[in-house]
Amino acid sequence: MYDVIPLTQRLKKQINNEEFADVCFFVGKERKKIYGHKMIFSIYSDFWKNFFYGSVTFNDNKGETPEIIIDDVPSSAFLILMGFLYTTELKLTQESVWHVMYASQKYLIKSVSNLCQRYILETITVDNLLPFLALSGGNLFTNMEFSSLVSKIVRFTERNASVIFGKPNVFNKAPETLVKWCMNLSNLRIQEFELFQRLKERGIFLCKQNNQLEINENIRKHVSKCLSFLQFKYFTKKQFKMVTKSELFTANKIEYEQKNNNFPKIKKINRDLDYSVGKENGIENKSGFRNEKEKEKEKERGSDNKPGRHNRFNNQSTNLPNQKTTMIGIWNAKNIIKTNQYKKQIKKNKKKIQSRNEQTTVKVQRFSRNKSLEKISVLILSTLEEDDQNSKAIIQNLKNIFITRGIQNVRFQNLLDENVQYNNEYDSNDNNEEKNNHNSNNEYHNNNNNNNNNNNNNNNNQNDSNKKDNEIKQKYSILAKENLSKFDCLFVFSGDNEFPFSDQFGDILAEYVEDGGGLVISTFTALLDDLDYLIQGRILNDNFLPVKPGKAITNQKPKLGQIVIPNHPILENVKTYQISDPPFYVEMDKVTQGSQIIAKFNDNNIFIAMKKKAQVYGPVVILNMIPFSNTLLEQDSEESFNEIINQNTGRIIVNAVKFASDI
Repeated sequence: MYDVIPLTQRLKKQINNEEFADVCFFVGKERKKIYGHKMIFSIYSDFWKNFFYGSVTFNDNKGETPEIIIDDVPSSAFLILMGFLYTTELKLTQESVWHVMYASQKYLIKSVSNLCQRYILETITVDNLLPFLALSGGNLFTNMEFSSLVSKIVRFTERNASVIFGKPNVFNKAPETLVKWCMNLSNLRIQEFELFQRLKERGIFLCKQNNQLEINENIRKHVSKCLSFLQFKYFTKKQFKMVTKSELFTANKIEYEQKNNNFPKIKKINRDLDYSVGKENGIENKSGFRNEKEKEKEKERGSDNKPGRHNRFNNQSTNLPNQKTTMIGIWNAKNIIKTNQYKKQIKKNKKKIQSRNEQTTVKVQRFSRNKSLEKISVLILSTLEEDDQNSKAIIQNLKNIFITRGIQNVRFQNLLDENVQYNNEYDSNDNNEEKNNHNSNNEYHNNNNNNNNNNNNNNNNQNDSNKKDNEIKQKYSILAKENLSKFDCLFVFSGDNEFPFSDQFGDILAEYVEDGGGLVISTFTALLDDLDYLIQGRILNDNFLPVKPGKAITNQKPKLGQIVIPNHPILENVKTYQISDPPFYVEMDKVTQGSQIIAKFNDNNIFIAMKKKAQVYGPVVILNMIPFSNTLLEQDSEESFNEIINQNTGRIIVNAVKFASDI
């Protein structure tokens, strides 16, 4: 009995081994000498194939190992790339992934580039986004090859802007170019005034770091370029007044914004004409008190020597040494009287208050970050037979569930429809690369030693799979990537029919979730542990689903049991629930890594669960129920317990879609 050493183990020993090498690379700024084999490089890379064996002659002196200088890739990243070429193992880190991705793109190794992008998306969080992007060196945003990756990072940054900018230890240390890139995004979910405050804190931090006095001039030097990205039209008048007092903007800038946004002019304070604080200067007699009753009320509040209703000064103000020069606060008595009269007028006229609030407070954000229900777009995908009368009623009533609860943009696609026109608009090149990469190499962090024979077998099966994938996307044009991206959420369920293309459909759903889309799957057959019915492909194999498939349970009607996560948005206004007719659900008691159980039935089976495989990806929600009941088909208008159940069914469905749509 002989021990057989796998081929990958033998090839691993040849990495940077001079013994049989026929090419030598001088890599990185330090020009580290790395030995390689032209044949291995040429198998995976058309770039090196053409370089070594193409029509372009390569200076290969016979009897000498050719030497190639590569100074734009660090030696550590080049060795990681070589490790994949020799063994199909890719050991990535946050520091190396950017360089490996650039090198793979330069040398036309698409599979490595795709694995690097997937690693980046699954590694990014709100805590490490800015330092992680800083390691990219800025090349990420200028390379068109990575436009899809950038769009996903942009979407994630916009959705989590308030959290990302609210981490001073991270935001204050980020490079200025990266901060400007973030500030320039149009759909940031953060108030404009909060952006200003974060930039001011950043300026103070940089002043301290450089041992500078914390004066406005120094702060302005550090953040002036970033401040230029603020959009003043989304400030309220009160916020704009606070900004002007910060003295971080020039007088010309303030005057320009006042004219363009109809902000009131901030008059310069004339300290010689205004009153100072103490009683000796007569401020009490000119403080705006119109009668003794109002004055007594102010005394009860402990502010007998304070102007107006504003508790600005302490009681020791009369003991200040020089009342004329000590300007703790400056008040003009006439302005105070006008202010009180103005407030009284507002109380009498509520309509004016509302109109003023609309003008000053509605524009707090750059746009409506949190979509209203009317703007949510939902695509329903199912295997119901539309020719069947019951199915037609189910489809119509399911649409009504969304419409009556405020979601107007609802579209239904029957996956069993054989009369769909072919559409060749979809470009499947990117997806084919993804599928080739997935089937030939597992995940980027999988360090198992796969032998080359298995990889070749997987690659040989790609042509048939890709053809089927293209046919499906051509037939159902709605499933094309550019069309699915128009919807905020996909709602998927099935009847008694199987999915006609479960593998390819699972790949499409996984790609949609990776692009940030929300997915809600409502059983019955979609999650049955039966290969004839189960949705398969990457959505299942890559563990996007929060639960594992189970067996069918019939003729039982469990009720809502334990609520694992109280006050979860999916259970908003839902106090009771029970499986109704038809009594079908799935036996679910096993979850995948990283999942959250939201609620269980009283028989301990999972009722609602969700999972977000990566923070950049969209959420996947599982509802262990059929999204309709026989009560939908009944004409009887009398309210019954079943109708209450049906109402809660509708609430749960709409709440799940709202949650998955990230509103």
